[in-house]
Amino acid sequence: MNLFFDCEFTSLPHDCQESSALVSIGIIADDGRTFYVENADMQEELCDGFVRHQVLPLLTSGDMCM
Repeated sequence: MNLFFDCEFTSLPHDCQESSALVSIGIIADDGRTFYVENADMQEELCDGFVRHQVLPLLTSGDMCM
């Protein structure tokens, strides 16, 4: 079985002093099964400009949050 994994983070750290938080995880198997969740504890103020404009508007929230 092949699994295809994608995730989004609040930002990518530019050095070891910075940290980032997980925003969402998506996994799809080659047989079509899927898994998707969003981090309910993610703090929007940690997001960089790209994530604020390109990722956050696409989040579904609700039942997808863990």
